[in-house]
Amino acid sequence: MPYFERVRGHTIIPCLLPRDCVVVDLGANHGDFSRRIVECFGWDCYCAEASPATYAKIEPVPKLHKFNLAIADKDGPVALCVAANSEESSIIGAGGAPVENQVIVEGVTLVTFLEKAGISRIDLLKVDIEGAEGYLFDSLTDDQLRGMRQISVEFHDFNGKLPATDVHRITDRLACLGFEPLKMSVFTNGDTLFVNRELCGATRLQLGRRRLIDRNLIFVRRLIHRKLLPKSRRRFE
Repeated sequence: MPYFERVRGHTIIPCLLPRDCVVVDLGANHGDFSRRIVECFGWDCYCAEASPATYAKIEPVPKLHKFNLAIADKDGPVALCVAANSEESSIIGAGGAPVENQVIVEGVTLVTFLEKAGISRIDLLKVDIEGAEGYLFDSLTDDQLRGMRQISVEFHDFNGKLPATDVHRITDRLACLGFEPLKMSVFTNGDTLFVNRELCGATRLQLGRRRLIDRNLIFVRRLIHRKLLPKSRRRFE
């Protein structure tokens, strides 16, 4: 198995995660990431999707547990701007994307989400919440973050939903907590992996060296998948 795997736009390191890995998918959209995780690794995946219409399209499969919730910095109703492209719907505004309507949805902190899901730990956290990344990380204590092994984030500074200063602030905070930031995308921060060096048993040198080699291999493999394989047969993307 390759050291790095790219699953629906998010890079992870499966070999540094436990066999009984608990995955939390924030911003699940149609559930593609969660479904791939369950199918390929057999891990339990708990996913949250804010849009009721999009949430309804997440197909139920064993080990995939879905929740119609928006992740916010506090518990309570929040307004969700529903974009024409479901991947761009957000509780902080559409960021210039075409908006179809606005709905009120249940907003919760990550801590409340874990209580609702009945889980006590997160091994892998995937974050794709359209600019609400600041809300998420600001709601978590240092100890809560230190308990996670890997965090894969799509930062939305590229479309103006999240200030670049927030990306730097979150990255610096996680680095101070012992996470190694690995920017896996080339032109944006759209695929950034944070690895807890202590919990994963990996050194900064090891991670940096593998990133330099494997990132190029990931790009090549992704191009091959796109060029040669029909979409239905792509395992990772």
